Amino acid sequence: MPGARRLAAAAGIARLVLAYLGKDPNEQNPQDLAAEETVLNKIRPYIHTIDSTNIIESMANGDICIALGYNGDFVQARRTRRTA
Repeated sequence: MPGARRLAAAAGIARLVLAYLGKDPNEQNPQDLAAEETVLNKIRPYIHTIDSTNIIESMANGDICIALGYNGDFVQARRTRRTA
């Protein structure tokens, strides 16, 4: 079943969530980090896997409906899918 996946890169995810919340991702404010944790806990049931190793293959095979990754991985997955 296709699912949501994200990279196993905690620092990058934290910065995205803080920006989503309108907070400065460069600050280490304990209240902001608590708000970030709340957001991540709310979305966790919808995350199928947290993995950086199989994302290209999973995207090329159509096993992922949404992903957070690096642009080069997405380009490579698209090329793999087109040649399959």
